[in-house]
Amino acid sequence: MATTKKTEKKPATKVATKAEPHRSRLRFTGKTAVITGAAQGIGRAVARAMAEEGAHVVLVDRSKIVQEVRDELPGCGQLGHRSSRPICTI
Repeated sequence: MATTKKTEKKPATKVATKAEPHRSRLRFTGKTAVITGAAQGIGRAVARAMAEEGAHVVLVDRSKIVQEVRDELPGCGQLGHRSSRPICTI
């Protein structure tokens, strides 16, 4: 009769369910982030999060929805200019 070796169960590791609070909510102050795919989904969320943490964001997307994202970002137009048309077309 074969015997199996009983293995010990390791305690479950802590899984973060939501972001840990940051020491500084402005950790990207003075930084510029170029966000591709910024009109929707992950790109939109990243653009918003980085802007909220002080970054200057450059929004890049083929969709004109990106202009709506620009308008809803915190502090839009405070330090730079607001562009109503694309600077370049790719």
